[in-house]
Amino acid sequence: TDAEVREHAADALGHLGEEAATASEALATLATDEVDAVRLAAVSALGQLGEAAGPALERLAASGDPIVAAVARRFLG
Repeated sequence: TDAEVREHAADALGHLGEEAATASEALATLATDEVDAVRLAAVSALGQLGEAAGPALERLAASGDPIVAAVARRFLG
């Protein structure tokens, strides 16, 4: 499904770590996806991108989605 493709893309970017730092805004967009698994994969991937993802994680930490916000806060420390 399209959602699975989005989820796997987010996972792959997360595995690249800091090399995928330029994708932080795209991942932040995916973190607002309608599918739970996509949102979680995206915010988890952001947490693996290093400092470049900090601004996106800070925005997501204030998200109305309690799960996304909690995961973002975990990565922010």
